[in-house]
Amino acid sequence: MPTVSQLRPYVTHFSEELKLKARARDQVTVAGRIDSVSRIDDDYTVMVLDDFVGQTRIIMSNIMYNHFKSIIDIGNFVSVEGYVNVVTRKVAGQMESEYSIIGYDMNILTF
Repeated sequence: MPTVSQLRPYVTHFSEELKLKARARDQVTVAGRIDSVSRIDDDYTVMVLDDFVGQTRIIMSNIMYNHFKSIIDIGNFVSVEGYVNVVTRKVAGQMESEYSIIGYDMNILTF
């Protein structure tokens, strides 16, 4: 099982670094183990990556999903290039931001 230090060469940001350093529309690369994959609707799929620091939601078009479906298996390690998406909303009277990645490219990682 890989470690954070083994993932470092493949990423520009770990999940927590997205919250601390990234801004909306920044181009980033994240990596981790695929924890879940689910279809949002006819156009989009969401995948959750665990990078041993936290989790990152990857939103991808179903066109991208179909292109990479041969490597999208729960438990696989992948790197994903994409753009930071930030949604801010009021929760219990406080503003909270949720960070995700709009993915456009993906590679399988082998360790």
